[in-house]
Parts: sequence; C-alpha cells; structure tokens
Amino acid sequence: MSFRWKIILGVTAIQAALLVILIWNGLNILKHSSEDALLKRTDTTARLFASTAQAAVLATDIAALESFVDEVLSNPDIVYARVLSKQGVLAEKGEKQKLTQKFVADTSLASADHDGVFDAYADIVVAGEKYGRVEIGFSTSAIQQLISETRAKSFGFGMLNLALVGLFSLALGYYLTLGLNALQQGAKRIAVGDLGYQIDVYGRDELAQTALAFNDMSARLKQLDEERASKEAEILRLNQTLERRV
Repeated sequence: MSFRWKIILGVTAIQAALLVILIWNGLNILKHSSEDALLKRTDTTARLFASTAQAAVLATDIAALESFVDEVLSNPDIVYARVLSKQGVLAEKGEKQKLTQKFVADTSLASADHDGVFDAYADIVVAGEKYGRVEIGFSTSAIQQLISETRAKSFGFGMLNLALVGLFSLALGYYLTLGLNALQQGAKRIAVGDLGYQIDVYGRDELAQTALAFNDMSARLKQLDEERASKEAEILRLNQTLERRV
C-alpha cells in the first residue's frame, strides 16, 4: 500500500471512529432527554386527571367522568383514557385495541416500543384510602420520529464529513508524496552520478527543510568530487614529472 493511501485511510478511519462516538452519544442524550420529558409529562397528566376525576368517582358520576375522559383525549398525543373504581371501569374511550388489552404500566421509553404507546396511571386516593385510579396511554410516535430523523440527519452529516475528510486526506497525501517523490528522484540522479542535482523546494515545512538539506548534500558531494578529481589530476602530473626526471 502506498504512503498516500496509508494517510487517506488512517485519517479517514480516525475521523470515522470519532464521528461514530459523537453520533452515538448525541442520539443517547436525545433519547434520554426525550424519555425524561415523557415520564414527567405522563406523570403530571395522570395525576391531574386523577385529581379532576376524584369527586366524580366518589359520587359515581358517570356523565362527568365521560366528560373528563373526552377532555383528556382532546390531547392528540393521548391514545386512550380510562377511569376505574374498586368495582371496575367507570368510563373509558380511545383506541379499541388498547382498551381491550391488559394494562401494564411502562417505566421507560424502551418498554413502550412494542406497541408505540407509553402506559401510565395515577391512583385516586382520599384520606389515605384508595378509591380507584386513572389510566392513560401516550403515543410515542412523535418521539420515535424525532429520533429517527435525527439519526438519519446525523448519518448524512457523517457521510458528508467523511467525504470531505477523504478529499482533504487525498490532497494532503498528494502534497506529501510530491515532496517525497522529488527526494526519491534526486537520490536516483545522484546514484547514477549526477552529483550536484538540485530539487525544487516549496514552503518552509519539514519536507522543505529536508529538500534543502538534500540540495546542500548534493552540492557538497559535487564539490568533494571536483576536489577529488583535482587532487587526482595533481597527483598524476607529479607522477609524470618524476617519471621524466628518472
């Protein structure tokens, strides 16, 4: 694998890992905050409903209880509402499928995933004695849609980010390998005897400093070679002079 591709894959892999952690944490924060808001809302609504229906339950005022149930169902997020006494159901309205199912209170957003409805209740207590309770079901579709849209947008942003990082890494890899290729070419020229060969220098970074050092070395090698040739020529002349005298 080339040095350029090592840079591209390395930088992209690091960025991808960071994005996964960031997106995962962001989605978890969104889910937990949405869950906390849902728990508070369902608890407050159920308690208010129980407080409102308290007198009608004690008086067994069915008409008033049905009116209270209608009022609760005017909230578009509430799927069903029910009022019970010790004897049984006094008033209920909403989705028939939910009304026929056994009530099981939810404690988290995950426990409501199976049907998309968060089931909550509040007891009707007077002077420490329980006379009944109210049950309501909140639709979690809005929360699930928000989480799904956020997940999709985060994924899209992540892909765009990785694409930009890939392009940046490609440009960086090209720049780095351009300098390295120049050094490699210079080394080959010196190897075949082209002493003093100079490579182009761009910028002031470490690669540029390395290129400058290479040029200094190449110039010094040429100088040393010229000095060697001069010494050899001088020695040759001296030898020829001695031979003539002999």
